Amino acid sequence: MTENQDTYIRMFELLQKERSTPELLKLTDDIITSAYEEIRSGSIQKPIVLDNMKRMLKEFRDRREKKVLMMAWDYSKTKSNLIDLSSMLSHEKDLYNRIVKSLEYYRSESKEASHEPILLQTPA
Repeated sequence: MTENQDTYIRMFELLQKERSTPELLKLTDDIITSAYEEIRSGSIQKPIVLDNMKRMLKEFRDRREKKVLMMAWDYSKTKSNLIDLSSMLSHEKDLYNRIVKSLEYYRSESKEASHEPILLQTPA
């Protein structure tokens, strides 16, 4: 089995696991980094394999971003310390912290506003 096939199979398996669980999978940057490096280096010869690898990486990233977003939203609503951040990669933790700060800022501004929310009317 070549390194490309190994990375492809590992990405496929990780994506299947990420799809099937509501929690973030605990992983290291190495599988993601090696997959991106293989794409950038041009070492994947078959166009279908290259397209599939790109599609898997995009879906994997999108699913993880959505889970991080929901974790940040949950935390901003509940302030619960039960949210496990240990499965996040470093850039995901940064995203999580930025979203939490934005939501907290938005909620504090909303509480301080002295007027009711403005409801937009649609034209008849």
